[in-house]
Amino acid sequence: MSWFKIDWSGYYPVDTAHTRPESRNYGIYAIHEMESRVPRKLLYIGETYTQDFGKRMKQHQRDWLHKYNGVRMVVSFGRICTPNGKRISQEIVFDIEGVLIHNLIPPCNTSGKKGYRGREGIIVFNTGKSGVLSNVVSDDKELLSLLRRHLT
Repeated sequence: MSWFKIDWSGYYPVDTAHTRPESRNYGIYAIHEMESRVPRKLLYIGETYTQDFGKRMKQHQRDWLHKYNGVRMVVSFGRICTPNGKRISQEIVFDIEGVLIHNLIPPCNTSGKKGYRGREGIIVFNTGKSGVLSNVVSDDKELLSLLRRHLT
């Protein structure tokens, strides 16, 4: 069993998020549809490991975000924290992204929604500006149910 904490910062408009100092970091990001000042709907979960958040946001802007013209969208950048300061590997980033996509089923993600094929026993604790994300996400449904009962 492995647990990770994601400390989310945001909410930054998707069209200018690449200019934020945080956009030079790596990790997990979430794109939300906004209503007033509150994220209303999760649209997409992504990861960065070989390039930073800013580059990914520019790619999304070019590839698909422009299709949502008129919809107010924001992004949260997630910094992954590991137990005991363990080094974050590409495999860990992929596993965390996979667990989040499989559990939350964001409509704009094209893969990972039907099943999770990564390492088992992953628990993700979301803190900070996580929008509509659950506080705890896991690939283990029994453990998730138990954690949610004791954490609420």
